[in-house]
Amino acid sequence: MFSLDDLLDYECRASERYRRALSIVVAGGHGGEGSFLLRAGDLVRGSDKVIGLDGTVAIVMGETPIEGVLCAFERFATRYGNDTALQCGAASFPQDAHDAKNLQHIALRRYEAAKTQGGNALVWRD
Repeated sequence: MFSLDDLLDYECRASERYRRALSIVVAGGHGGEGSFLLRAGDLVRGSDKVIGLDGTVAIVMGETPIEGVLCAFERFATRYGNDTALQCGAASFPQDAHDAKNLQHIALRRYEAAKTQGGNALVWRD
């Protein structure tokens, strides 16, 4: 089993090699990690990877540019956020960062910004 750090490092290196996009979404809601994590399997694509964090989840979306994240957020918010507000922070490789550590840091920072907005919120740029 990969840690988020290991998974992102691998995915960033593969994305760089094949010149493809990669996005990470940090998501949480009123119900916390458990609530969203239980539903995440129904929301994400089969190729996406969901990892539980402290009170949130990280969704690693290989070969997905930020436009794909925007579409996914609409799907998540419609299916999950109607019951409970959903906040997400997203970052994409290579636009936002060129390494896994900074990519994760940016997504977490944007998630914190989304939490301050209330309701369904996605922060995907500074």
